[in-house]
Amino acid sequence: GLVIVKPIVYGNKARYFGKKREEDGHTHEWTVYVKPYANEDMSAYIKKVHFKLHESYANPNRIVTKPPY
Repeated sequence: GLVIVKPIVYGNKARYFGKKREEDGHTHEWTVYVKPYANEDMSAYIKKVHFKLHESYANPNRIVTKPPY
């Protein structure tokens, strides 16, 4: 069969709020992502991305079916 290899970039970013939020005690806003290495439409070869976060997060199993992932 035919094998096509597409490089991707995945990771996370954190933004510090400057202090602990009073409403929930959080100190950072976290963003996880999957994106193409080259600026291209990934929907041709990625149908969904399943993010499995730490149990302390609300809804720790998140499935994203449309870009941006």
